[in-house]
Amino acid sequence: LIAALAAGRRPLPALVGYAGLQLPDALRRGAVGVQPGCSFTELYVELWRRWDAGDESGCVALHTRMTPYLSYWMQSVELIVAAEKEISVRRGWFGSAHCRAPGYRLDQEELRMVDRFCAEFAGLLPELAR
Repeated sequence: LIAALAAGRRPLPALVGYAGLQLPDALRRGAVGVQPGCSFTELYVELWRRWDAGDESGCVALHTRMTPYLSYWMQSVELIVAAEKEISVRRGWFGSAHCRAPGYRLDQEELRMVDRFCAEFAGLLPELAR
């Protein structure tokens, strides 16, 4: 659909949603941006920087590292909101990761997944590098 929108008589720019899970493919088809969550936008900026510089392989490599987390967290809106809030707390932005009902509560394995994510991407997320 993105390619069809871009190729029309009156081309329409398209954003890719769903946390950018299909971002590299969408960029190849003409997407002009992504709708990310708020807790790790720097990763999306870095993806875009690499893509815009012509470094498709670097963009895909970073996206490939993000994919296990995104694909798990995007199982439901409530799950990704809970993960994003936990990351935001760890970055010092929020005082609590509480999600009001019908919110999702991360279990111990999911919290360990957030631990791994934060460790893996600390170099690109300033508050986590401390």
